[in-house]
Amino acid sequence: MTVAPINPDAVRMMHQRTLGASAERKRMAEILTHSSAKGREGLAIHLACHTDMTPAQSIAALEKAPAAASDPERRPGGPHAWAPPAKS
Repeated sequence: MTVAPINPDAVRMMHQRTLGASAERKRMAEILTHSSAKGREGLAIHLACHTDMTPAQSIAALEKAPAAASDPERRPGGPHAWAPPAKS
């Protein structure tokens, strides 16, 4: 049985991928766990998962966005939400 030689370029590439994945997880965690994400969870998830924005940029955007109403009656889909007229 022969053992293939270790390819240093492949090892280096795997190490860089690991570092990149770790950095991305850290970026996402910073956005999703920041206090400004409270009440803006949907936007925080979008910014963390679907943009290349830095945590600082994402947090700035979250801070400018309105937070969800704390009253569940006033949330989208609650009894005070607009609904199209019923079809007859």
